[in-house]
Amino acid sequence: MRFSTNEQHAALQSPETSKLGKLHWYLLKSSNLMDSLSWEAVEKQSGSVIVFKSPRTTPFGKEVGRDEIDWWINRKEDDLDRFS
Repeated sequence: MRFSTNEQHAALQSPETSKLGKLHWYLLKSSNLMDSLSWEAVEKQSGSVIVFKSPRTTPFGKEVGRDEIDWWINRKEDDLDRFS
């Protein structure tokens, strides 16, 4: 069984699909950056052998909270008129 034909595969290589892929890449990159700045791994030892890593919120993570968009618009953006 084939998952796609050559025609279907060619349709996926359109400029529009390429733009969507690029946008997806930027979203993933920014999400990973926000996570790396908001959380840090803290090692906790249990007994003498097992070491666990658990996440801890950084000061930046506490400032941003759980709503990055609200943080950006209400605390960091200085030109809100361009969004109107």
